[in-house]
Amino acid sequence: MFNWGGAVVLLNRIDYVKEVERHLSNTLFYKCIPQDPINKIKSLIRIVCTEGLSLGYISLQTYEFLQNQFPRTPVFYVLPKIHKGTIPPPGRPIVSGTASILEPIAQFIDHFLQPFVPLNTSFIKDTKHFINIVEALTIPERAILMTLDIEALYTNIPLDEARSVVKDILDTCKSLVPPTHFLMDLLDIVLEYNYFSFDKQFYLQTFGIAMGSPLAPSIANLFVSHLESKFIFNTTNNPFFSDIFYFGRFLDDIFIVMSSHAVADQFYRWINTLHKHMTFTKHYSHTHINFLEVMVFKNGQKLLVKNYSKPTVRILSYIFPVFIIIFLNPIYHSHSF
Repeated sequence: MFNWGGAVVLLNRIDYVKEVERHLSNTLFYKCIPQDPINKIKSLIRIVCTEGLSLGYISLQTYEFLQNQFPRTPVFYVLPKIHKGTIPPPGRPIVSGTASILEPIAQFIDHFLQPFVPLNTSFIKDTKHFINIVEALTIPERAILMTLDIEALYTNIPLDEARSVVKDILDTCKSLVPPTHFLMDLLDIVLEYNYFSFDKQFYLQTFGIAMGSPLAPSIANLFVSHLESKFIFNTTNNPFFSDIFYFGRFLDDIFIVMSSHAVADQFYRWINTLHKHMTFTKHYSHTHINFLEVMVFKNGQKLLVKNYSKPTVRILSYIFPVFIIIFLNPIYHSHSF
């Protein structure tokens, strides 16, 4: 699979390993650990869950669900971004945590966070939702279409800020069962012990959220929503508030309709000063722009859409030995907690 759509990619094995090592050599995000930390993690989960069971926070069924007795070791890999047109292609880092020791508690916490995600002012559920929104807009004919992409969002979310955002959200729930402090204890385990292996070596992710965790999309959405509430949708803090006719976001992809090209440039420079770990890249046009799986184009004061597919590099390499990348999307089963 590659980063956009679906395909089987044949890569020179040396290039693939080199790209993985490029990521793992970044000591800001990853560090080598001498051994598998599974026993320590099991013990921590057991302690927290035993307390939760004894205090009536969770049922026996949930207690047993959270204890993965036969966990699989998470594996690190990269998804080639073949639409970038670079040979060899850069890779998006993924930690495959399917059936891992952390997957059940990540799913459990996500169960409580998911209802808050659609409450975001900028929330875009999917392409169909986006089309319904933009086709209902009426905009000035002089308006400019703009898209922003947050670079490496998941791995650039500071863990302490993620904790703070999640805690503040859970604290808004009255009579939450289990209580916030119990869920935060579980969240700390997920964030602090995000480990994996590559080529028989164990690593710990020390910064950011692991892309591949069931919890990652919710935390990323809520973290960015927090920044948007503080800056983008705040009339006091956003000097460009009156110049924005629409601002919508699907995870790390943002679609904006702004008053003019000059203002869009100023807004782009401003938004890149809001958080030291958040970097935005931009595209804009007076006539049409691509977003998600569609092309949005102006028609007077209305916006219309048509299908669009990102171009990809069809031939990557014929150098052998090759590394055949075929990844299956993990299947997450629903549970009643």
